Amino acid sequence: GRQDLDRNFRIKGHGPSSDLTVTPLKGEYYGVYKCKAENPYGIAHHDIELEEAHEPSQIQQAIIDKTTATTLQFRFVPPTDMGGLPIDAYAVEYKESRGDWGSAKRRVWPAAQNGGYILEDLSPKTTYTLRFGCKNRVGFSEWGAGQTITMPRRGRPEPPTLNTEQFGVEMEDDVIELNTSNSYELSWQIPEDNGVPIDLFLLQYYPVRKDTTGSADWSRVGDITKKEIPHRGNVRDTLDLQFQDTYYRIVLQAHNELGYSTESSLIIKTKKDRVRGGTVIAPPVIDNTSSASLLCTNLRVFSLVAIYIFSTSNSRLSL
Repeated sequence: GRQDLDRNFRIKGHGPSSDLTVTPLKGEYYGVYKCKAENPYGIAHHDIELEEAHEPSQIQQAIIDKTTATTLQFRFVPPTDMGGLPIDAYAVEYKESRGDWGSAKRRVWPAAQNGGYILEDLSPKTTYTLRFGCKNRVGFSEWGAGQTITMPRRGRPEPPTLNTEQFGVEMEDDVIELNTSNSYELSWQIPEDNGVPIDLFLLQYYPVRKDTTGSADWSRVGDITKKEIPHRGNVRDTLDLQFQDTYYRIVLQAHNELGYSTESSLIIKTKKDRVRGGTVIAPPVIDNTSSASLLCTNLRVFSLVAIYIFSTSNSRLSL
């Protein structure tokens, strides 16, 4: 018959499906439990081990991937012992190098699949001491993987990141084909400002053509369209693309009081408009060779005129 069990065991159901809930108040509750089933044809059993979880050990390493004047970006090498449960958070405590840990600040991040963690609102040209930890459902690890870092001075912004996945299908040579023939809405991610607020974005785009020399370079073959876009949270703008079935280069830079960021750029190709059905209008080609030839021709003409005038003057003087 059934026997009374310890109150720290609770059985729900008696077949064909049953659940055993254990409240392990002491170490003796951990171990191997045997699930047994019996009928007139025989007996079957299955062993289940109940293990005690604990806090994770110290993380092995905190790797700094990127540093700006006011931010640090980390990734972490997990601990060798996770305590029997998944890591659900990482943390940092940080203070200025001359301060004490009693006044330290703390930042906790949920564990992320991409493994990237950013610490913000730091002061330029300041030295910080940092220590790191991790957490599972039981609790926090001990602090470890300490580092001392001096932040760089204020500077120009980092380059913005263009959201290329919105354009269409990526082709060969890193060219992205649009699904429209004359316009598209460009969007981007706001970069780190390096300690000085971003006031605007400079957007430029123009038709290009692949060099025929076999190199990976692109040459401009049309006019440049420029736009200064006030920041104020703006992260998108509509491009007016004049020519269908044409390659364009798009360039975006962030700006603050200390200057422009490096360029973020990409090459796109507008779709051929089959609805209009007319001849594709190509951008005017900028031919530097023709310009140089015309200049040389003008110089030769000017030289001949000068020689003629000089010869005529000498003839009059001799008379």
